[in-house]
Amino acid sequence: MMDMSHSNDDFSWTKPSKRLRIDLSAYDSSSDTDETEATSHAHDSGSDCSDGDCCAAGPSTTFLPDSAVMPMECEEQEEEEESPTLPPLPPKANRPPGKYRSAGGPRNKFVSKTVYVPKFGGRAKSCCTFGWCEARCSFGLIGTFGDEHAIRCAKHADETLHEDVVSKRCGVDGCKARCSFGPIGTFGDEHAIRCKDHADETRHEDVVSKRCGVDGCKTQCSFGPIGMFGKKHAIRCKDHADETRHEDVVNKRCGVDGCKTRCSFGLIGTFGAEHAIRCEHHADETRHEDVVSKRCGVDGCKTRCTFGPIGKFGAKHAIRCEHHADKTRHEDVVNKRCGVDGCKTQCRFGPIGKFGAKHAIRCKDHADETLHEDVVSKRCGVYGCKTRCSFGPIGTFGREHAIRCKDHADKTLHEDVVNKRCGVDGCKTQCSFGPIGTFGREHAIRCEHHADETLHENVVSKRCEHDDCNVRAHFPNEAGDPCALCVKHAFEAGTVAAYNPRASKAACASMDVLAREGHAYAHEHLNLATLQWEGKEVEGLVHPHKHRPDGVRRNAEGAVTHVFFYHGNLWHGFPPEHEAYDTQVCLPQKSKETGEYKWVNTKARYEKTMADMALFKAKGFVVHYLWEHHHHEWKREQRRNPAAPLWPFVCRL
Repeated sequence: MMDMSHSNDDFSWTKPSKRLRIDLSAYDSSSDTDETEATSHAHDSGSDCSDGDCCAAGPSTTFLPDSAVMPMECEEQEEEEESPTLPPLPPKANRPPGKYRSAGGPRNKFVSKTVYVPKFGGRAKSCCTFGWCEARCSFGLIGTFGDEHAIRCAKHADETLHEDVVSKRCGVDGCKARCSFGPIGTFGDEHAIRCKDHADETRHEDVVSKRCGVDGCKTQCSFGPIGMFGKKHAIRCKDHADETRHEDVVNKRCGVDGCKTRCSFGLIGTFGAEHAIRCEHHADETRHEDVVSKRCGVDGCKTRCTFGPIGKFGAKHAIRCEHHADKTRHEDVVNKRCGVDGCKTQCRFGPIGKFGAKHAIRCKDHADETLHEDVVSKRCGVYGCKTRCSFGPIGTFGREHAIRCKDHADKTLHEDVVNKRCGVDGCKTQCSFGPIGTFGREHAIRCEHHADETLHENVVSKRCEHDDCNVRAHFPNEAGDPCALCVKHAFEAGTVAAYNPRASKAACASMDVLAREGHAYAHEHLNLATLQWEGKEVEGLVHPHKHRPDGVRRNAEGAVTHVFFYHGNLWHGFPPEHEAYDTQVCLPQKSKETGEYKWVNTKARYEKTMADMALFKAKGFVVHYLWEHHHHEWKREQRRNPAAPLWPFVCRL
C-alpha cells in the first residue's frame, strides 16, 4: 500500500478544472485510517454528516484537486454545475475562501448548491449562482418554494423567470408579497399568513417584527439599553423609550462627538448601508457621499432614485431621479400613490386620528375632509392646530425634535430645528448659499449675510443662466430645460409668450377647451406653436363703457349674440357661496400714489363684476362666465376623470 499522508500545503484549490473521484473502498480501512483522514473527512455510509454541505459526492467518495497528484487510476467526471469554473467543495479543514459547488447533505435534501466560503476552513454558505456573486440566494424558478430551490439573489434575479422562494408568501388573489401579519395575539414567523396590504386590522397584526408592548403598544422596537447595539437588544419603541436609559440600537449611528444620528454617508465610491459611517451633518463633502439611497447615475448624477418603469412599484424598481426620468416611460415608484380612478399622486391623507405614512391612503385632491387628514406631516397640535411642525427645543436639530409650528412656537424656548442653519458665529438663519458651481439644498452651508461672494452663491433658488443675471429661473430655455431662464430672458429667447395686457392666457386656455366641446367663442388667441397672440378682443359693445368680453359668438350675419367672461378671483372677487367671499386680499401692484401695496375687498370686487356683466345682458347679449376657482375645480375633476367636460362649470347670467 502506498503512503497517502499529505500536509495541507500539498493542496491547491484555485479553480481546479477537473473533478477526481477516488474509490476509498479499495483501501483497507483498518490499516489506512490515518492516511484517509489526512485527505478527507469521509464517514460511514450509515452515519449523518455534521456539516451537511461538507461532502460533494456522498459518504463513500472524496474529491482531490489536480495538484494532489496520486499514482492511482482516476476517472474524469463530466461537470454538471451551472458554472463550469466552480470547483467542488473541498473538505472543511482545507477550505480556502472562495466559491464552490456542493452536492449538499441531509440539511438541504442533498440538492446540489452553489456555496461560498468566507474564510479559510469556514462553513460553506449557500449563495447566488450568477458569476462570482457571493450574496445569499432567495429567488428561484416561478412556481417553486423552499430553500433548496433558491438559485439567485434579489439583484441578479430575472422577474420573468424568478420569484422569492424562501420567504412565506401571502397568496391572497395570487399575491406574492412576504407574510408578516397573523392572528391577533400570536407572534412568530410560523403564524404569519397575510401581507400588510391583505391583512384585516380587526383580525390580524404584525407577528414578525418585535413589538414594544408598553401599555399594549404594538409599535416595532428600535430602542434599547444605552451602549448596546443590535436588533436583539431592542425593547422599546421611540415613543416609550426613556432618553436617560434607552437609545436607538437598530440603526447605525454616526458617533462623531457623541452624535446619535443615523448614518447614511460613507466614502465616495462605495455604496450600501454597511459603508455608512457619517450622518449628513458630520459628513465631509470632499470625502463622503450618500451611500444608502439609490442614486440615479445618469451623467454622474448622485440624486436619489424615485422613478422607474411605468406600472412597477417599490424602491427596487427605481432607476432614475425626477430630473432624468422620462415621463413617457417612468413614474414615481417609491412614494405611495393614491390610486383613486388611476390617480398617481403621492398619498398624504388618511383616516382622522391616525398618524404615519403607513396610514396614508389618499392624495389631497381625493381626500374627504370629513374622513381624512394629513397623516404624514408632523402636526403642531396646540389648540388643535394642524400646521406642520418645524420648531423644537433650542439646541436640538432634526425633524424628530419638531413639536411646534412657527405661529405657536415660543422664541424663548423654541427654534427652527428642521431647516439647515448657517452656524457662523452662532447664526441660526436658514442656509441657502453654498460653493460656486453646486446646486441643491444639500450643498447650502451659509446664509446670505455670511456668504462669501468669491466662494459662495445661492444654491437653493435656481438662477437665470443668462450672463450676469441673478434673477430666479422659472422658464425654459431653447434646449428644453424647464427652469433655466427668468421671465425677461425667456421672452427674449422666444420660449414663452410675451405678456399681453389685453388678454388672459387662462381665459384663452379655457375657451380652447370649450371649443373642443362644441361651444366655440372667438377670442384673442395664443398660438402655442408660434407663441404669438392672434386676433383681438371686441370693443364698444356697451358704449360708452370700455368693458370687453374675453370671447364672443356671432350669428350668420356676423352680429355678436353671445359673450363670454373668464373671471380671475384676485381681480373679480368670489361669489357669496365661496368661503373667501367678503375678505381682504392684497393686489400684487403697488399704488402709484402711496407706493404701497393695495388691499381690496372681494365682496366689493364681486359686486362690481356682476354689475359690469349686467350691462351686456341689458343690451340683449347672452352672457356666460367662468370663475377661476371653478376652472381649477374642473382640472381636479379631470385628474379623476379625463373625459370630464368644462361646460357644466360655466355659469349663465
